[in-house]
Amino acid sequence: MTKPKLLIATDSFLPRWDGIARFLDEIIPHLSKHFDITIACPDYGRPPTYPARIVLFPLRKVSVAGYAPAQVDKKTLQNLIDNADVVFTQTIGPIGYYAIKYARKKKKYVVSFIHSIEWALFSKNLPVAQRIAAWILKKIIPRIYNKSDLLICPSNETLRAIQQKGIGKKHVVIPLGVDNRTFRPRKNAKKELGLEDYTVIGYVGRTTREKDLDTLYKAFRQLYEEDKTIHLLIVGGEVSWQDMRGITNIPQVNNPQKYFQAMDIYVLPSHTETTSLTTLEAMASQLPVVVTPMGHINVYLKDRKNGMLFPPGDVDYLKSLLQELIASPALRARLGRAARKTSKEYSWKKTADELVQVLKPSN
Repeated sequence: MTKPKLLIATDSFLPRWDGIARFLDEIIPHLSKHFDITIACPDYGRPPTYPARIVLFPLRKVSVAGYAPAQVDKKTLQNLIDNADVVFTQTIGPIGYYAIKYARKKKKYVVSFIHSIEWALFSKNLPVAQRIAAWILKKIIPRIYNKSDLLICPSNETLRAIQQKGIGKKHVVIPLGVDNRTFRPRKNAKKELGLEDYTVIGYVGRTTREKDLDTLYKAFRQLYEEDKTIHLLIVGGEVSWQDMRGITNIPQVNNPQKYFQAMDIYVLPSHTETTSLTTLEAMASQLPVVVTPMGHINVYLKDRKNGMLFPPGDVDYLKSLLQELIASPALRARLGRAARKTSKEYSWKKTADELVQVLKPSN
C-alpha cells in the first residue's frame, strides 16, 4: 500500500538544537512508518540521517532575536507542496509561512503544530525600536494559522491561549513526550566534565531574552560569593555575562542528556513556555527542578512534590530555593525521584501515534 506523502515544513531543525528540533528528531522515525516524508528546513549544517528526504534552504545573513531565518526558494517549496498529500508545519518563520500560504492555494490538507506562543516570543525578544514589527506580526500570525485545516496544541493551556486570540476553527491537543531511556540518571557524569567537586546548578536550552537567564545569573552570583563549591552550567546557547567565575557555557550540543546527568539542580527562569521539553527531560534525569509556573508546567509540576516553583524574575525567591536545595541532598533526592516518576507519564510513542491519526489526509 502506498504511503501518503507528508511534507514537514519547519524553520527549526538539527543540528541547531531547540525544542522543535528535538520534537522532530523523536517523531520522524515513528511517522516514517506511515508516511513518505519530505522535510523542508533551514541549512544549519549537516542534519542527522532520517528515513526521509531533506531539502535544505540557506540562511540569510541577518538575524532577528538570535534567529537567522531561511532564504526560501519559492519555486522549490511550491514543487514540494505540489507533490505532498499533507503539509505539516512547525513554525511561522519563512518556511512555515510560505508552506501554509502555498498549500492553501493548492487546497492541500494543512496541519500546524503550535510549539510556542510566537507573538509572546517576539514581544520578549525584540528591543523597543522593533516592537512595532512585533505588533504587526501579532496581527498577521492569527491570519496565517487560520489558513490551516487543523491546529495541534501540546497542552490545554496553549489551546486556551490561541482560542483567546481567535486562532483556528479546528483544534486538537497532543502532549509532547520524553525519552526516559535516554534521559536518566547516570553516575560519573560530573567527573567526565571535571565538576565532581561542585554542586552543579544547570540550564539547557536557548539563551534568548524570554528565557530570562539574567535572573538565574544574578541569583547564582549572590550564592557564589557565599559558597565557592557551587557551579553554574549553561548548555545550548551562548551567554556573555561580565563575571563568568564559576560558570561553564557550552553553546551547542547534540547530546544534552550528558549535561543533565552532570547537574544536581535544574533551573528554568523563563517568562513564556508551552510544555518545556527541557524541564521534562531534566525530570526524567531525576533532577530536582526549580522553574517558573508557565504553560503546561503548572499541570505536571506540583510545588514541593516533584519540583519547586518561583515567580518569573524573582531573584531573591530563586536564591532562597537554591540555598535550600544546595544545603539538603536528601531534599534533592526526594524531589528528583518524584520528578522521574512524573516524566514516565509522557511518551513519544503515544505522541507519534496520536499524530498519525490526525495527519491522515482523510481527516
